[in-house]
Amino acid sequence: MKRLAGVIARTTKNTLLQKAVFTDWLDLFRVIADYKPEEKKVLVIDEFPYL
Repeated sequence: MKRLAGVIARTTKNTLLQKAVFTDWLDLFRVIADYKPEEKKVLVIDEFPYL
């Protein structure tokens, strides 16, 4: 989760996300969904078994 949060922080230019501690995948997915809510998003997780 920490690595994905870092990628999201860089993509959204939200440096606070790099310091955030996520304990639940749903919280992290909500951050993605809340970023530019007027735009559709596609999130591809290729290595899901390794999560």
